[in-house]
Amino acid sequence: MPYTLVTPQVWGGVGGHPLGQRIAEQRRAYAAGTLTAGRGAELEKLGMVWSEQEAAWADGVAVARAYAAVHGHSLPSDHRGLGRASHWCVGEERPRGGP
Repeated sequence: MPYTLVTPQVWGGVGGHPLGQRIAEQRRAYAAGTLTAGRGAELEKLGMVWSEQEAAWADGVAVARAYAAVHGHSLPSDHRGLGRASHWCVGEERPRGGP
């Protein structure tokens, strides 16, 4: 959620609340280790994302895992006709002009 998010006035008693700022404060407290376990658990029940970078990493790994499940590997394809990178040994230098 954006830092500038303010809840709509039509939400009644919780309308006009600077929710984006409040969530950012909770993320900072979590990172600093000052957020109580109970409060952290409450936010996690709501689907709290503590770190956008960690969430993006997890999403990327999930996509790579799905690709590997379909293709049997996660090696890059080689559009220059040299085949997959799997024919090079670990530590072996790739041919010049290769991927």
